[in-house]
Amino acid sequence: MNLERLDSLSVWVIDLDIPAYLDVEYLQGIHVTNSVLWLDAVRENDLSFWSHALSDPILPHHKILLTKTTAALMRKGKRKAKTLICPYHRRFTLGDLDIELFPSGYMPGSAQVRLTRENNRLVYTGPFRLDGLGHDDIPILECDTLVIWAEYADARDQPDDFTHAESIIQWARQNLSSGTIPIFFTDTIGPTVRLTQLLTLAEIPIKMHVSMYRIIRKIDEIKSAHPKIRRFNPRTKDMDAIVLPLSARDTKSLTRLKRFAGAVVHTTTLNHNQPHSTPPPDFNAEVRFFLPMHATYRHQMQYVRCSKARKIQVAGPASDAFASELRAMGFNAWPLRPPIQLSLLAPLTTRSIPSQSL
Repeated sequence: MNLERLDSLSVWVIDLDIPAYLDVEYLQGIHVTNSVLWLDAVRENDLSFWSHALSDPILPHHKILLTKTTAALMRKGKRKAKTLICPYHRRFTLGDLDIELFPSGYMPGSAQVRLTRENNRLVYTGPFRLDGLGHDDIPILECDTLVIWAEYADARDQPDDFTHAESIIQWARQNLSSGTIPIFFTDTIGPTVRLTQLLTLAEIPIKMHVSMYRIIRKIDEIKSAHPKIRRFNPRTKDMDAIVLPLSARDTKSLTRLKRFAGAVVHTTTLNHNQPHSTPPPDFNAEVRFFLPMHATYRHQMQYVRCSKARKIQVAGPASDAFASELRAMGFNAWPLRPPIQLSLLAPLTTRSIPSQSL
């Protein structure tokens, strides 16, 4: 801090040498202050960055900034908005903001974004994974302000990713080797894409429901890595793993398969430490598997430390708890959440203030 006195005016000029941070605020969504840009916004606005294809705003936006793969995976009902396709690692300007997208590892096409204004950098990770399937290098971006997505509050909450992935692969291979067709049931696009990536890397042949097949064929990195993914046809007798939507678990076409075993794949579970559990007795599946999609607590901490951010804003389910833990470690960290507003009808509490003699 520099102090300078101007004697003729009897005032002090104080230069704090504090840079003007790029910052965000929460107004029914994350908004970049002094700009038209929103981040994974859940309210209608002029321009929103979409970090991944699972973003599902309540209202359509006028313009959406996203990657080519995310645009291909968008729901048809959301395509009324004008899409601004941006590839990774290509810097462009929006007003006084420089914008650049990087892989986030969460799912195909997912991105984190770095914004720069007058040499001040803000990074929004969105949901991310540092060990994303199909990506060799998920960068940790240095910045002044970090807006990080936190799924886990501490190390006790995080699942054992390796155990869950290995359990799925082992279950599929054991059934195939015994002449039994493994069938995976998924409920949303997220576990469908991640399961396909996992089976692809394990070189397990896959057949998919036609609705899923059309989605997966839009993802270049999966299509090129495993070009022999086929549509499910119950009349064929090939020993391939089958991926079907949860709604197809009771379909009559499954009765044409002589021997099959069913498993349900979710991205959330009540017990992270249990690789699989028994489904209800009336369910057409033997086991349930949990397939994590988010960064672990260890990777959340790794990103915070390696980003060298001086200010940290935390979004996501564990925003309050993770921000509190970061502050206990000495970080300038705060949760992103709606501002607390006092009700006009709330009773006021008053107390008398003793008078003092002057």
